[in-house]
Amino acid sequence: MADQKAKLARKKRAKTPEGSPQSSAEKLPSDSASESLPGEFAWVREIAAEAGRSPSATELLERGHQLLRTLIDLLPDFIFVKDTQCRFLVANRSLAKAYGRWPAELLFRTDADFMPPPIAAHCLAAEQQVLAGKSVSAWEDTVCFPDGRTRTVVTNMSAFRDAQGTVRGLVGIGRDITRRKQAEQLLRHANRTLQAIRDCHEAMLRAGTERELLDEICRIIVQSGGERMVWVGFVEKNSRKNVRPVASAGVSSDHLRNARVTWANVPRGRGPVGTAIRTKRPSVCHNTQTDTNFAPWRASARRHGYGSVLALPLLADQCCFGALAIYAPEPDSFDAGEQLMFTDLANDLAFGIHTLRLRAERETLEAEILKSSEREQERIGRDLHDGLCQLLVGAKFRSVYLQKISRDQIPEVEREAKALETLLNQAIEQARNLARGLNPVHVTPAGLVAALQQLAADVESAHGVHCFAQFLKPVEICDYHTTYHLYRIAQEAVQNATKHARARNISIALTRSDHRLRLIIKDDGVGLPRVPRKIGMGLNNMRTRARIIGGRLEIRRRRLGGTVVSCELPAS
Repeated sequence: MADQKAKLARKKRAKTPEGSPQSSAEKLPSDSASESLPGEFAWVREIAAEAGRSPSATELLERGHQLLRTLIDLLPDFIFVKDTQCRFLVANRSLAKAYGRWPAELLFRTDADFMPPPIAAHCLAAEQQVLAGKSVSAWEDTVCFPDGRTRTVVTNMSAFRDAQGTVRGLVGIGRDITRRKQAEQLLRHANRTLQAIRDCHEAMLRAGTERELLDEICRIIVQSGGERMVWVGFVEKNSRKNVRPVASAGVSSDHLRNARVTWANVPRGRGPVGTAIRTKRPSVCHNTQTDTNFAPWRASARRHGYGSVLALPLLADQCCFGALAIYAPEPDSFDAGEQLMFTDLANDLAFGIHTLRLRAERETLEAEILKSSEREQERIGRDLHDGLCQLLVGAKFRSVYLQKISRDQIPEVEREAKALETLLNQAIEQARNLARGLNPVHVTPAGLVAALQQLAADVESAHGVHCFAQFLKPVEICDYHTTYHLYRIAQEAVQNATKHARARNISIALTRSDHRLRLIIKDDGVGLPRVPRKIGMGLNNMRTRARIIGGRLEIRRRRLGGTVVSCELPAS
């Protein structure tokens, strides 16, 4: 190759007469100068040399232009050059394709020739700022292009000038970041979904009732998850197989009222909710305006802005008892990953509902047992007061009469009759105390206070311990059930302190503050064991009574010894 180049050079010198000057248009840079030329001129020189001729300056420029044109046409970015009238001078293939044209069709035409007037005016305003000397950097805009696609484009534009510094036009490059924006939106949506699921799990741990749980779950998915509407429906086992809405959140005012969803295999049962209940599998409506099975609710979905729907069955023991329906504002909002996450949430929600129902059944049963026990205690108390006490009083009168008739005749009988009277007085007092303890609280506003004071006095006289009831301010409770259960809690706590803790001092306090009632029983006994033992019936009964009246029972060790039992509940 080197020999060939040398021969070609000698032939060239032989053909050119010595001293004949070449035209300036055909004059090539010297070898030393060519080392500083751009790369495209070097390969043009080599090609021309192999062909046995010298490339002209025009050819060099054309070759460079072709190389530059090929380069910008290969780039996926939108590259353009415009004159001072904002007409295209250069447009690469990517931009021309977005306009639905060939690059040559864009030349010497403006955006107004291809785009709707509002979009064209928007672009023109930005370009005029550039021509006025203000560069545009990272200008992000969402535009519907003539090819029908809406793209988010970030554009950089700058004016170009001639040798005298006069603005001759502008050059710009735009990058289509639509996919990046879509990925960011999907990531934000996924993060919102994960946050909503975390919040829902926390709500399941805190919920006390089924209705409270369902309302909170719907609210969280709408607010944290960014969904348009969420509702929960339960299956009704009637002839029409209705789905009854029990909780909802979001934009759902009249949609649910007129939805009339069923889980039967009829037009109003072939939507996502009915299908999910009937098949026991998740069901998705990707587009509410095109899905034929969503036709009965299409107008309402358009009016409320529902784009897609995901319905998830609520299962317990392989039986579907309801569905969780999630309405998103955009079509195709629920991909496979999101469906899987919401399916796990629905399964956890179903388990939570089932657990709350079992807890409610247990609490109802415990309440019935307590009521039955209370009725039996009241009956025994009445029998003691009306039966045994009266018999003892009658026996006491007979002993008094026996003393009277034997006073001067039989001294021994008189002494025995007097001793018998003393025993009968004690038996009467104990029977009355038992009757009072079995049915202690009088239904008056101050009934609980009086009963607690009597409890303290009875414990002090019966067990020889210092027991006192303190009330800094008058506390009145008009509800009989609340007063009764609070008394029984105090009675059980005091009995535990005297029998098991061997306490010498016991205090009973009842306070009202910040719309809360607090019953506190303190003792200085041996306290709770550091290693918890099996909870007895007494403690279970105290917790059940506190739960029945909407309170919270707490039992803890005192720092200096002894035990504190407290029950706190709303004052209402």
